[in-house]
Amino acid sequence: MIGRILNGHYRITHLVGTGGMAHVYGAVCLDDGRRVAVKILKTEFAKEPDFIARFAREAHAAAVLNHPNIIRMMDVGQEGDLHYLVMEYVEGKTLK
Repeated sequence: MIGRILNGHYRITHLVGTGGMAHVYGAVCLDDGRRVAVKILKTEFAKEPDFIARFAREAHAAAVLNHPNIIRMMDVGQEGDLHYLVMEYVEGKTLK
């Protein structure tokens, strides 16, 4: 996944972490050079309608939140069977 460009906008640079449903990568937005985090649904869930719906609900819930202490959702996308969310990147320790 490292080096991949998603929909011509985001170049994946490194793995940040892995959760139960998705991998989170650091990336660079090719439009403006800013660093972003990209959460990508794991391939084993990418063809399961229930998981895709859950991922979409997460994106919608995060998009409506607006608070300085909550990471900002910037984009949602799909490239083939790859479903992803693009979020503000915050440097620091993981919450895990």
